Amino acid sequence: MMCKNEKGFTLAEVIVSIVIVSIILLSFFQLFIQHTKIAGSNTEKLITVNISQAYLERLKLERANPSDPVYSEPYEMILNDQSYTITVKTSQNENEKEMKLLNVVVTTTSSDEKTKGVVEGYVKYD
Repeated sequence: MMCKNEKGFTLAEVIVSIVIVSIILLSFFQLFIQHTKIAGSNTEKLITVNISQAYLERLKLERANPSDPVYSEPYEMILNDQSYTITVKTSQNENEKEMKLLNVVVTTTSSDEKTKGVVEGYVKYD
């Protein structure tokens, strides 16, 4: 004898609910994966900017001469098993020349050349 008032879920209802929950969870996993990629990219960008800033500060402390070859040749550096290329470009207008200031742009490029960090500042020279 069958009872008509049985309580519970049918197999079809359980399968449909599992499919719906799976779809929702998969969309969240995609967000987590994307977030991880963006976080890694931002970290690499931050590293290149910090290297550029440190290099500019070193140039300021050294009070280097504008004709110094450090301004013309790229510099390779290895940090945390990653290779970075540092390039320095300089410019100077008449006012800056009178004040003995050199406008310096330091660019650091990661080894994959996808990430660049650029810092600009002035270096006082004697």
